[in-house]
Amino acid sequence: MAIKRIPIASLKLGMYLVGLDRSWLATPFFTHKFLVDKQAQIDKLKQISVRFVDIDTTKGLDVQGPARLVEDPPEPIEAPAVAEEPAPAAPDPLAAVQAKPELHGTDLKEEFSEARKVRKEMMQSVRDLLGSVRTSGTVDTVKTKQVAEQVITTTLAHDQAIVALIRTRQFNPELYDHALSVSTLAVLLGKLLGYGQDRLQTIAMAALVHDVGLLRLPENLLHVRRAYMPSEQKLYDTHPMLGMEVLKQSGGFSAEVLEIIARHHAPPPRSGQDKEGSLVESIRLTQVADMYDELLTGQGDRPPLPMRDALRLLYKEGQAGRVDAELTAHLISQIGIYPLYSFVELNTGHRGIVASIQPGELLKPMVLLTHGPDRRPYDEPMPVNLAAGPSENAPLEITTVLDPEEAGVNVESMLADWVAI
Repeated sequence: MAIKRIPIASLKLGMYLVGLDRSWLATPFFTHKFLVDKQAQIDKLKQISVRFVDIDTTKGLDVQGPARLVEDPPEPIEAPAVAEEPAPAAPDPLAAVQAKPELHGTDLKEEFSEARKVRKEMMQSVRDLLGSVRTSGTVDTVKTKQVAEQVITTTLAHDQAIVALIRTRQFNPELYDHALSVSTLAVLLGKLLGYGQDRLQTIAMAALVHDVGLLRLPENLLHVRRAYMPSEQKLYDTHPMLGMEVLKQSGGFSAEVLEIIARHHAPPPRSGQDKEGSLVESIRLTQVADMYDELLTGQGDRPPLPMRDALRLLYKEGQAGRVDAELTAHLISQIGIYPLYSFVELNTGHRGIVASIQPGELLKPMVLLTHGPDRRPYDEPMPVNLAAGPSENAPLEITTVLDPEEAGVNVESMLADWVAI
């Protein structure tokens, strides 16, 4: 091995880096030896004040001047301390699942931040839209259409990030939060089923105002956190038809939107019950999105459920025929079991951020491990694919979704600091 020490100014693409003039533990790099093939790698070394680097000229490009042959790394290179008589190492559970980074933390952070910003803006728009109903008794059709278009555009552009915000948001009992989430989920399902723009517009609008009838009921009924009494339940059950009447009086809403509103709590319609099969599916789709978010956030007299419990109960409701079983399966397959960007703990004690959800592997996403079992943060997150390798070699699984604030973790900051090489 021919190792040559060169100043950082002489480092070029194509050189093979094997050492620095500082400890690797103080750097943000995922591996300690690598081929320099991105300018960002050189820039990062300069940012952390590296002055000299060691390159292996047998594995990469050289610079003019003789190479310095060495048996061991040069003195300035710091090696991890090793016990003189180390105990036999246990099999590393990460070895079989460690993945090559394919995403950049900055990209993830920007996606998440942009989605959060846009959703906040949409939330205010929906709040304004529904807030006027109690005073005016009508819904602004033009504004409903504008907000629906914004929901469609945002969901199609940031689908996973937007859904992550739905699943990781703080519980909010207000209707505008629920309305926006149901509209987003309905559009997501519609996209999955190949709906065109006009059909997406219909379900987005219907989902935004599907509970507008509740605004014609006593306000305290919306904040009950117990089982409804029979008289309360009877009153609550009138809200779909009340909502349809509000929209009729408002004018400008299509017959399809009115039907979806009127029947969003009715037994799922069967094919052939309507002349238009697309209307039947749109009603079923809205019902699935509505029930999932009700379970998740505790609308009506339901207590809010943890995400996995909400999905489990939604699946049971589908099997029992109370919502469409096939569309329920589509929703579960699309959103996954663990939220994108959520902070999770594995059965080994490692902690990390869910970075991507792979089709067919809902329980085994890609995770950026940020903390070891001792709770100490890594200098650089380690990407692992929980779906990789046979179970006996890769027994890793997520056991808990954690509250990042309680754990003292800023997910966006950690994503921004992560540099994949």
